[in-house]
Amino acid sequence: MPGKAARAAATGTDRAAVVPTVPGIRSALVEELQRLDQEAAEIEMLVQQTRIEAERHEGRRLKGEERVTTLEREPDADPAELREARVQLLTVSSRAALMDAQIQVLEGKQRTLGRFRDRVRRLETELGELPLSAGDGDAGAAARTSSGPGGSSHDAPRAVLRA
Repeated sequence: MPGKAARAAATGTDRAAVVPTVPGIRSALVEELQRLDQEAAEIEMLVQQTRIEAERHEGRRLKGEERVTTLEREPDADPAELREARVQLLTVSSRAALMDAQIQVLEGKQRTLGRFRDRVRRLETELGELPLSAGDGDAGAAARTSSGPGGSSHDAPRAVLRA
């Protein structure tokens, strides 16, 4: 698979020729924030569903534990039935532990996504507070100026950042 430079050369697009503007970057950040909010809502829904499932498994585990305890106290309990009850208790206990672990994983993802979303939101706000100079309205002029004689197309983003 060709690299980005090869694809850009083949399609005639040069990333350096496209100089980002502050409003364009802010718009992209707002779109990203919307996607992050959707992801956060989906993760919250998964956390709620997993908590409900974990409660069900814990209830089954408690019932299984009671059944094992009852069978162990009965002197004439069938050994095969006791063994089956223990196997079921072990299975349900494993599932309950798995659900608890899944909740922890999802909550970790929530925290990470929340930190990332907060940082993107702060960046968008900080960009909104930047003063717009006369050059911000014509990003193409900044690119043309910096890529003229003696300049390179890689200087274009720097020219915008200096503006």
